[in-house]
Amino acid sequence: EFGWSVANGGYVNTGTQADLLVGAPGVNGHRGSVHIYFGTSSPPATDSSSNGERFQGVAGDRFGFSIAGVGDALGTTNGWIVGAPANDNAGLKAGRVYLYEGTSTSATILGPVNPGGAPVAEDQWGFSVDGLLGDLDGDGLNDFLVGAPTANAADNAVRGVLAIISSGDRIVAATTVRLDAARRSGSEVELDFVLSPGTRIDDAVLSSGGRDLARLGAGIWAGPRGLTARVPLAELSSDSVDLRWTAAGLPGQASFALPAFRARQATLHAPTPNPFNPRTTLTVEMPQAAHARLRIVDLRGRVVRELHDGRLEAGITPIVFDGTDDQGRRLASGSYMALLESADSRDSRRLTLVQ
Repeated sequence: EFGWSVANGGYVNTGTQADLLVGAPGVNGHRGSVHIYFGTSSPPATDSSSNGERFQGVAGDRFGFSIAGVGDALGTTNGWIVGAPANDNAGLKAGRVYLYEGTSTSATILGPVNPGGAPVAEDQWGFSVDGLLGDLDGDGLNDFLVGAPTANAADNAVRGVLAIISSGDRIVAATTVRLDAARRSGSEVELDFVLSPGTRIDDAVLSSGGRDLARLGAGIWAGPRGLTARVPLAELSSDSVDLRWTAAGLPGQASFALPAFRARQATLHAPTPNPFNPRTTLTVEMPQAAHARLRIVDLRGRVVRELHDGRLEAGITPIVFDGTDDQGRRLASGSYMALLESADSRDSRRLTLVQ
């Protein structure tokens, strides 16, 4: 797997030309290695001590899976980092990141960091790294990224961690998101997302089935613990939602499964408003497209208005009742019943007309 990862290492040997880092994570039973090719006026013909140096991980590390130059992140101008996502020191495949200065074989170890909880196995810390972000936190040193794409995946809530590292070992921003609560309120669904402490969200977009439903400031609100989103149930095209966000200038995305909000049979929801004058809205919810009939009857059981008799699509359909009969005459004040019938169910709601 020589060449699995490559990166501009900057001036590793403090020369005048940039050096090349090449990863081979599968060498020696997945121990892994990184080769440094010092900058020259022509490409090196072979990998020898005269034009390259090798660094190796421990057994099973997959050392060299990801690599990046990080500039002065460690206080010098020739730092570089190596990801070893299969390292087992903190648990099976918890991962590890090695930080080097120049050609020194001594490394600073950056173990798994999980802002959503304690480090766990299978995090794959160091699966991805990226350097030269610039000085994001104002300490005068370059900052870099470390990714752990499967952190907390076991609870189906947090899908990975992306951390900004400053001064070699200090986390300055790491964003995790989990769905804390999902509830239905009438024809709407309200979702509460909890963010890792200290996260500043710049933007957020909620989508379902590839269609954007809400964004920060328009259907999504920031609160003390995270974000709250409110969207119409009818606009959810699947039983899951996707949340995309930007925090401290960095993008993130996660998918969340939702409970079964939809009705299992044809349902007539409470009329709004009720009592009403001159009109109210009756909301019909269908689990799948089917024929349905909606009528208004008086308390003697006589049909005074046929509101719908035909096919209704799956989901929620609002139907307005304007307080008139089938001939367009105003009905008298009093109580009426709205009756919904489909092939396999019946439902009803009482409504009061006030003139």
